[in-house]
Amino acid sequence: MARIADIVTLASEMALVNRQAILGRSRVHRVVRIRQACMAVARENGHSLCQIGRVMNRDHSTVSHGIDKAGILAERQRNYASFLDRLRNAAASVSPCIADRLTVPPIMIAGFKSEPEPESEAPPVEADLSDDELLSRAVAAHYAGAPA
Repeated sequence: MARIADIVTLASEMALVNRQAILGRSRVHRVVRIRQACMAVARENGHSLCQIGRVMNRDHSTVSHGIDKAGILAERQRNYASFLDRLRNAAASVSPCIADRLTVPPIMIAGFKSEPEPESEAPPVEADLSDDELLSRAVAAHYAGAPA
């Protein structure tokens, strides 16, 4: 299941429209149609109307209307139906973020400290690592402790 934010990003890249315009209050016809396509694909991916509305800054009834309009437009306009299909396919091929799939011990997540660190003059080694490096270490530690 693709995340709503991922669907919006995909639509933004495919249609060459600013992501913030899709999530914003714009009523420009082209932006509204792209927003409605995002709503429809998100719903097809199992998200509730409330979840979609929360991410896209809309009421659930607006989301429902947008989904209905996307279906009607897809029946009437070949180009829109094609865009909707391409967005569906792109959303289906998005792999979930690794952070969503693993249960990582909290101490391994960058920026999280379970206990206050003792004050020292030398910074800890973890402070020099990027978030990606810390996540990679957490994943490696997670799998090292798992039975093979």
